[in-house]
This record gives sequence, C-alpha cells and structure tokens, in this order.
Amino acid sequence: MILDFLMSTFMMLTPVLIYFISIYLVDKTKTVGIGFFYLAIVVIVRFFRSFFDAHCGYTFLLLGSDICNSLSLGMVNKSLSFSVLCNKKFKMGELAGLLQVDCARLVLFPKNFSSVIFFIYQIIFAIVFMSLVIGPSFLAGFAVTLVAGLFNVFASRFTARYQQNLAVETDNRMKISNEIFNNIKFIKVNAWE
Repeated sequence: MILDFLMSTFMMLTPVLIYFISIYLVDKTKTVGIGFFYLAIVVIVRFFRSFFDAHCGYTFLLLGSDICNSLSLGMVNKSLSFSVLCNKKFKMGELAGLLQVDCARLVLFPKNFSSVIFFIYQIIFAIVFMSLVIGPSFLAGFAVTLVAGLFNVFASRFTARYQQNLAVETDNRMKISNEIFNNIKFIKVNAWE
C-alpha cells in the first residue's frame, strides 16, 4: 500500500514538473544549469514512477494469484468430498464457471482495489492543482470529466447485464457438453457402438 501511495505521488509530480518547466521556458533570463536540473528531475521522477509502478503491479498480481489459487484449491477440495452429480445446488457447469471465470477475476482485484483507494487522493490533488494553475476555467474540464464518469457508470451497468447473460449461456453450454460426454462414456462402456 505504501508503494502504491509512492507511485501515485510520483505520477502526480509529472504535471507539477511540466508547470515549472513551462515557467522556465517562458522566462527571459534562462540559464542552462536550471534546464539541466529540470531534466535530471524529470528523469529521476520517471525512473521512480516506473519502478514503483512495476513493483506494485507485481506485488498485487502475486497477491491476486495467491487469492485465486487458494480459492480454486478450496473449491476443488470441496468438490472432491462429495459427488457433483448428486448435488442439486451446483451443477458441473456452474462449478467450472466459478473456477475459470470468477477466480480469474480475483487476480486483478487487489490492483483495482488499490486504484479505487488512491483515485480519491488523485482527484483531490488534480482539482487543487488545476484551480491553482488554471483558475476557475478548470471547471469546464472538470464538468467534462464528470459527464464522462457518469457515462462510464451507465455503460458498465449495461455491459454487466450482458456479462450475466453470457455466464448463463456458458453454464448451459457446459451442461450440454458434460451430458454429451457422459452419454459417450455410457455408450463406450456398454460397447453399443
């Protein structure tokens, strides 16, 4: 979590550096030393941002993989302790869907959760920085951002319904495939071919 905070901080240093570099470029009394100083700072900030981003991504992906693997192992152990064919609550297709789709989504959960936490921090910083640099005219850009965010919420709800329908159809397909394979096994065992 600390590394994600540092990554967010280095990410937010980039607009501040751009602001100071633009002031430096407009200044009539430029010195080359200050230009090289800004160049060194940009290189250092980009390096640490890349480093923290890669390390956070690796750490959260590792945590998500551990969560996914633990949950998959628990589900497999639970399914081995009783017959899936006799279970009325979970069919084979639902179990396969849980193992393949839902557990795979848990791999990205820690990274997405940390992004949601630091999103508020980044938004507050962006609003304050834009109001200081641009002035009240930043509200037009902020309004566009709000409209785009609301559109994104409605679009994600719309696609979530289709994802749910897709999961139901996938479950039905798995049930039919499982039934076909069971019938083929039955025919082969009885040598009816």
